[in-house]
Amino acid sequence: MKQDDFAAVASARLGRTLRGKWRLESLLGVGGTSAVYAASHVNGAPVAIKILHPGHGVCPEVRARFFREGHLANRVRHPAIVGVLDQDVDEVDGAAFLVMERVDGECLDDRARRTLFGDDELLDVAAQVLAALVAAHAAGVVHRDLKPENLLVDGDGTIRILDFGIARAMAPEGDAAATVIGAICGTPGYLAPEQARGDRDAISPRTDLFNLGATLFALAARRPPIEGPTLQVELLRAACEQAPPLGSVAAQVSDDVCAIVDRATAFAPEDRWPSAAEMLAEVLRARRLRGRRQRTLSTRNATPSLAPEPARSGVDSCGAIATPSAIAKDAVTLPGTPSAKRALRKVVITVMLAAPLLLVALAARVELRWRPHATTAAAAAQVQVATAAPEAASAKAPEPILVTVSADPPTSARAPSATPSSAAKAATAPSARAAASPSAAATPSVVQRTVAAREDDPVPVLPGYRESPY
Repeated sequence: MKQDDFAAVASARLGRTLRGKWRLESLLGVGGTSAVYAASHVNGAPVAIKILHPGHGVCPEVRARFFREGHLANRVRHPAIVGVLDQDVDEVDGAAFLVMERVDGECLDDRARRTLFGDDELLDVAAQVLAALVAAHAAGVVHRDLKPENLLVDGDGTIRILDFGIARAMAPEGDAAATVIGAICGTPGYLAPEQARGDRDAISPRTDLFNLGATLFALAARRPPIEGPTLQVELLRAACEQAPPLGSVAAQVSDDVCAIVDRATAFAPEDRWPSAAEMLAEVLRARRLRGRRQRTLSTRNATPSLAPEPARSGVDSCGAIATPSAIAKDAVTLPGTPSAKRALRKVVITVMLAAPLLLVALAARVELRWRPHATTAAAAAQVQVATAAPEAASAKAPEPILVTVSADPPTSARAPSATPSSAAKAATAPSARAAASPSAAATPSVVQRTVAAREDDPVPVLPGYRESPY
């Protein structure tokens, strides 16, 4: 029968109830060996039902292989595998059917027609399918027919694998096309070389990895890796030729992802990934690496701001030391995170930069507090010497000079001369001078001293000081 005949027969079943409990509501798709319907149980539970075409299900061997699909799918415990709920035979035409979970979504083949798959999409599909293959291979099940049409994505982005083990069930006698699909175990265009040669003993888990690599190739390039004008040419090329590199037909895919796909589609099985688990590990590593690269590129390509950045480290945008309050804002991060470590490092650097300045300021303050006491003691000693020997000063007939030393710079190197009487009074009665000069006493920051000196000697000027406010 031709494909149009299969579609007509499948449409004629709509509205029927199989075995008194499964009502066929709509036709989801028609393939070369079966048709899939949206159906529901009498209790309202939604399901999907796959029914073999007339002429396929009447053969006991084909029917046994078809039912084997349900057993193989249920052996694999993984959420990506569509489970089989029931199996039976139509009481009207004797066609075998399987009752499966219904997944609302679309095939990746349909999505690839309207969406260009890049690195992120390819890595996401590969990671989900490989996780299911790890579970399937551990259960001793090889799918043999991975392709975009057998991968369904639901509304949450979860990949579901259909037709688990169906390829081995499609072997009706006398039908050449069905023999190709069944005996060769796969779909032309996605076949591994061992499948195209019909070497069933060479089929292994690495065959699934080739099928997955061919599927990723088709999603990125929008065509399968092996093509030909006829089915026979496709089979011959798949059996003899190496699949082309993905980078030669999909410029939007990075070199890292192309390398993963190219290794999966290697001609010799020993050149492919050793297992689904190792390929999955490489896919996950590529995803992490791509995430870091994207964060780095987003940082480098950020548009610079015209306004200066606020101070967020030990030195601000103007070169000045940042204030502790500005650093404290950076330190408000979760402990143990990189941001907290960077904030702590900023605080340490700021303390190290400010420590020398603090030491210098402390030393200057100590000197300012010590120098007034030392200077006052020296001046008092000189005054006591001048007071204790007035006769010696009178005998030598010195010219007493009153020198006023203050913090202000002197206008002349020598102060004006004073009269002998005033000099003697100033030398012998310092307390009287203090009482007679209330303005001088009222200004504690100015120190006045009287020194007797000879006319031929330079005028001794005691170092002045301004008392510290501390």
